[in-house]
Amino acid sequence: MICTAARGHDKEPSPFETRWMAGKIELECVPQGTFTERIRAGGAGIPAFYTPVGFGTELTKDREVRRFGDRDYVLEPAITGDLALVRADTADRFGNLTFRYAQMNFGPVMATPRN
Repeated sequence: MICTAARGHDKEPSPFETRWMAGKIELECVPQGTFTERIRAGGAGIPAFYTPVGFGTELTKDREVRRFGDRDYVLEPAITGDLALVRADTADRFGNLTFRYAQMNFGPVMATPRN
């Protein structure tokens, strides 16, 4: 499972969290912008890219690092999928979608066809 945020500790663990804590589910937490770019890169046929986001944190501890100029960057692999369920405000018969409000967060990149 690749996710962009974790929930607070105000409730009992969900069934997903229980399985994750037991080591039955693999979980990768990614910053939202990096998650979006990984999806976009996958749709564009780009296998990986470098980003300074998350360098030196637990989220990127086992990732390849490269220095460009005076800054360190982390290699992030692209994400591709076989299916995406998206919510759009409107759609036409040609498959064109119009997104509004929070739909703009991930809708456009999730609807990108894979090359």
